[in-house]
Amino acid sequence: MMEEQVPAAADVELVASIQSGHSGAEAALYEKYAARVYYLALRESRLPHDAEDVRAETFLRVFQAIRGNHLRSAASLGAFILGKPRERDLLRLHYYEELPTQEIARRVGIAPERVRLVKSRALKHFREVYKRLGQATALKKLDTKGR
Repeated sequence: MMEEQVPAAADVELVASIQSGHSGAEAALYEKYAARVYYLALRESRLPHDAEDVRAETFLRVFQAIRGNHLRSAASLGAFILGKPRERDLLRLHYYEELPTQEIARRVGIAPERVRLVKSRALKHFREVYKRLGQATALKKLDTKGR
């Protein structure tokens, strides 16, 4: 029990430091979880460049969540970080490989009844990212027209 509390306490301190603007804390958080995120993504995609993309996207989302105070619990930071690549894998298994819920749950390592919830969260995030990309593209077009 004590072993579980120590990493959680360290994560709580990292989150507080990031929210206070200490960039060294971001680097420490990245160092702590980057390899695990990469290998989790590599295990699913089997392509190093895709695993790198997943890792970059994951940490972008994690730092945005921390800075914006959108993290539900700093003590569960590890689960939050490692769950992000899992969301992407779940969407791929559902939409591209068209696997049934039971098989998706088995491959992703979650209970079958959680597949729908995780898929819903992943789609919500995907929509938010897509909307931001559309806004950024529109702003870029306006910027280039004004020159």
